[in-house]
Amino acid sequence: MVPRMALLLSFLLSGCRCSRPPDPPAGPRPAAKQPAAGFTARLITVPSERLGPQPVVVLLPPDHARRAYPLLIAFSGRGEAVLAPERGAWGWVRDYHLPDQVAALRRGHLTEADFGGLVLVTGVELQRYNRSLKAAPFRGMLVACPHTFDLLGAGRLRDADYERFYLEELPRALSRRFKLQRSPAHGTRPRMGLDGVSLGGLWSLLLGFTHSEQVDQIGALQPAVTPFVDPLLELARAHRTALQRLPLSLATSTGDGLRPVVTRLSAELQRLGIARRLTLLTGPHDYAFNRGPGGLYMLLWHDRRFQGLTL
Repeated sequence: MVPRMALLLSFLLSGCRCSRPPDPPAGPRPAAKQPAAGFTARLITVPSERLGPQPVVVLLPPDHARRAYPLLIAFSGRGEAVLAPERGAWGWVRDYHLPDQVAALRRGHLTEADFGGLVLVTGVELQRYNRSLKAAPFRGMLVACPHTFDLLGAGRLRDADYERFYLEELPRALSRRFKLQRSPAHGTRPRMGLDGVSLGGLWSLLLGFTHSEQVDQIGALQPAVTPFVDPLLELARAHRTALQRLPLSLATSTGDGLRPVVTRLSAELQRLGIARRLTLLTGPHDYAFNRGPGGLYMLLWHDRRFQGLTL
């Protein structure tokens, strides 16, 4: 166990990109892709009192000017966190092809091609998603993608300035610019979910565990929790009562090197009495997962929860 854990820790804290698998080495970064027709991806600058101007890419549904949407803050992996902030903020839109996944869900019927071929042999994911979409169409959300601060590279779990920006300054700025639904529990703030992949999943769990009163639901894809799993559990224990009311989703995958630690985190949360959903998807810890099963699950899980449904 020690060599395995050491290998994972070395992978997470090294210069390797957390959106890529540790073994074998990943190939070149996939070509960037522009938003699908009908959707608007906009780079905006959000002021921060302590951090200065921050780049944020916002993915807007076609009718966003007429209809209020809930807000999903989506954090990218470390591969984008180590880039220049403006480039890194485009991770979910350009590198992970999120607009294509939104368009597929709005179409109301998914195919294997939407998963990039990464579906289970039985097609169970595909069948479940299509049953859900047939029962209730995908309504969507406004997705905000800030540049993800590299907690792994910094070697610490907490950063008060970024926590304040992500959960206070960013939602406030978006509320001023766009039509956003109000939280049914806290009508003075937007209805808001958090999610992210790898390093981004670590961020969504950290923010959700420590500021549960400011969010409505929490998701994490292949979260890179290895160096911080025990401190995260301490935070969850300290905020257990508040977390028990929030929908919480943890997702790992068949080829995810972080699967054992994510499974352990899930089991420990269960022992604390914190309800969570642990989902095993298909695919590696890589861009192929982000662009297929990972992104689709993230969007559909949050959409179902925003509608008061389950997936």
